Amino acid sequence: MSPEHRCSEHVANQLNTVSIYKIDAISGALASLGTAPAGAGPMSLAVDPAGKFAYVGDISSANLIYSFSIDTNTGLLTNTGSLPAGGLSPYPVLVEPAGKFAYGANINSKNISIFSIDPNTGELNAAGNVATTTAPGALTVTSKIQEHEKGHCPVLRP
Repeated sequence: MSPEHRCSEHVANQLNTVSIYKIDAISGALASLGTAPAGAGPMSLAVDPAGKFAYVGDISSANLIYSFSIDTNTGLLTNTGSLPAGGLSPYPVLVEPAGKFAYGANINSKNISIFSIDPNTGELNAAGNVATTTAPGALTVTSKIQEHEKGHCPVLRP
């Protein structure tokens, strides 16, 4: 993507949409490009590292993760489907740095769902689920296990 086509997306929970903005490469100013519908309770947005696909966690009673393709020329989103989140209230959703897997932290069911990402279509496929002892409120991915003086810190890693 060229700098003049850099885009930003923003989830608007009250409007049930993802808002799309073009970023001015010089000033950083945002210009609205429109919106894309994203379920009844969109709350979290993740974009794959290549900028081709986006995923939105819907925390409404539907508990879905929506998939979008991103037009690399315009930045506009096209809804390509949804699938069950594998738990309750998928917030946040995260794509790991290699773009092979996405994760949904299901805050109301105390688990993290794992999804493989089809590299050609961006389609998510359920790949597992891990229970957590508390509501997972944040996710991060590192390339190596981080250590501290008491041993290993639990983090997701590719």
